[in-house]
Amino acid sequence: VVGLLVMDALLTALVIAKVPYTEIDWKAYMQEVGAYLDGERDYVNMKGDTGPLVYPAGFVYVYATLQRITGGGVVANAQPVFAAFYILYVALAAAITVRAGVAPPVALAMLCLSKRLHSIFVLRLFNDGVAMLPALLAIVLAQTRTSSTVARDVGVGALLSLGVSVKMNVLLMAPAAAVLWLQHPKGVWNALAGAAAVLTVQLAVGYEFLSTYPASYLRKAFEFGRVFLHVWTVNFKFVPEEIFVSKRFALSLLAVHLVVLLWFGHRRWCTQPGGLVRLLREQGFGRLLGGKGNASLAPKRENHAAHATTALLVANFVGVCFARSLHYQFYSWYAFSLPHLLYTARLFPWETSNPLRRETLPLVSHAARFAMWLAIEVIWNVYPSNATSSVLLNVLHGTLLLGLAAAHVGSGREARIDRDESATRKSARLASKK
Repeated sequence: VVGLLVMDALLTALVIAKVPYTEIDWKAYMQEVGAYLDGERDYVNMKGDTGPLVYPAGFVYVYATLQRITGGGVVANAQPVFAAFYILYVALAAAITVRAGVAPPVALAMLCLSKRLHSIFVLRLFNDGVAMLPALLAIVLAQTRTSSTVARDVGVGALLSLGVSVKMNVLLMAPAAAVLWLQHPKGVWNALAGAAAVLTVQLAVGYEFLSTYPASYLRKAFEFGRVFLHVWTVNFKFVPEEIFVSKRFALSLLAVHLVVLLWFGHRRWCTQPGGLVRLLREQGFGRLLGGKGNASLAPKRENHAAHATTALLVANFVGVCFARSLHYQFYSWYAFSLPHLLYTARLFPWETSNPLRRETLPLVSHAARFAMWLAIEVIWNVYPSNATSSVLLNVLHGTLLLGLAAAHVGSGREARIDRDESATRKSARLASKK
């Protein structure tokens, strides 16, 4: 891992030295936070060339600091800082992948060879990668086995909230985080502590604006109804523009998003019979009414890192799959998760459902996963996007999502699936010998 990071650092330095910077949003960022540095606190009046400020207060503080340390927003001074952000992003992604124990070491190459990721960080200076850093730290913390689960979940909630304070896409992980909190021995009390941490961080970070122009801040920083331009979409270029911008299209995607999340929550993240209903009854309402709860609803300790990682990354990926629009910088939302997701997914009938119990994969299984990663990477580098590239991206996302639906990392009910699959393979071998 260290060797990969060193090589990637050298490659990133070469990219900065040889590839011209492209101005997209950095100048607007500097104008927006420049208004803040000049004393403005009303979000309606904090504007740049691309329009009004639409990110929460964490973004303001991060980019105001960057303006100060880069001599007023000098790009050449900012690029080394974003190179450091990029290397930290890759290092955290590698740590998540290794600690989960699903993907083989060779899959880490996917983290270092992305042309689009290098561009997002050091040639565009977008805020998306910055927002993902505390989110990745939250995943590392969620992987940790500890007797103090409440303290861990408070930390996870606080880190996810810090990511949200820079850009709201980090909210995509929230449903899985809530399920994981409920699965711990204290159940609803873990969930309430985690939710309280999320809210506390948002109030603390946004206090300067909430205490002066609260309505303006809440309306602009958390604008859920934004309609993106069709020209920039990477995932829905094949959809006619009049449909793309319609409210019906947005609501349809949201409905499918919620249904798929509920299915994964019920069938994959909850590892015991009864799924989400039982979890909410015994660890949620039961706890609130003074019940003892059910510690057996938590995943086995040896599966904890893989289970927590898979739940958070799948929730995030489902959000990406059904996002109303994906722009080029949004690739950083899930690029870090592709090694783990690709090797978690069951892509072929001969692979067991539980990736932790798979025998050595044949070469074709590895080749298919690298081919899918390469195809996704190539599509994210098609500029401008077109109907064909958008269709292919959705096909790849759909294939991976189906593979994830066919896989599980758990115990209890799902362990019986492993035994059934093992018995089926054994019977097939015996039949072939006869």
